[in-house]
Amino acid sequence: MGDPAIHPHTFWRNRCEVWVGSLTELRQHEQELASALTPVERAQVAARADAGTSTLSRAVLRLVLAQYLGVRAEQLEIDRRCPDCGRPHGRPRLLPAPGGTGPLLEFSVSHGGDLLVLAFVGAARVGVDVEPEPPGNAAAAELLELTLTATERDHVASAEADQRESLFVHYWTGKEAVLKALGTGLNVSLHSVTLPPPPGGGTTEVRVADSGPAELAVRYLDLGPGHVCALATDDPVLDLHVHRLSPRALLTPS
Repeated sequence: MGDPAIHPHTFWRNRCEVWVGSLTELRQHEQELASALTPVERAQVAARADAGTSTLSRAVLRLVLAQYLGVRAEQLEIDRRCPDCGRPHGRPRLLPAPGGTGPLLEFSVSHGGDLLVLAFVGAARVGVDVEPEPPGNAAAAELLELTLTATERDHVASAEADQRESLFVHYWTGKEAVLKALGTGLNVSLHSVTLPPPPGGGTTEVRVADSGPAELAVRYLDLGPGHVCALATDDPVLDLHVHRLSPRALLTPS
């Protein structure tokens, strides 16, 4: 992964840009990054148990979007209202500027372990999820039963003992990415998402109540040891770029 500056782009079909940052590194610049938040966002994150990580996640998203779109961070209107309850914990989406149609830019944000990951696409649905590879008991029978289909459980059970934890985390991460792309979160059963055997990726068809089936492409990104990352889009990604997030580039854009 390189360390490029973030320049305005015209996103087009089948293109995806992914930005990966170390939370440890970002925390060293938390006060500077937090200045990008609006007063409403500051009040929202202050009430969260993960206030520090949430501050970084929201600030980095706002700064990256601002540089892509060639505007000031404070000009962006980012809506996080949950469609069910109206509280600000829903999937973030960019609202159009007053009188404008808004950019054809979709995004998804995830953090897990020491990584913050942001994925951006043009005119397509996208979901990204990153999880640390856990020690020990992630592949416990009751958790497998809750999250995996019978075929997926058989795949995990038939793997070598030292591979089962990693396989489970790949399945979990892929399913999370799919549901984030659809905007449902865990309101939809993980059993409704049947994934091709990881880590190869492939396509999955998901049926959500009150809507027709949706087909999404799932791929796994190699972000180094200790983490599993999955990307899901409703258009296949043919042009993928993975970059390292630099606090310096965020705070002093060229």
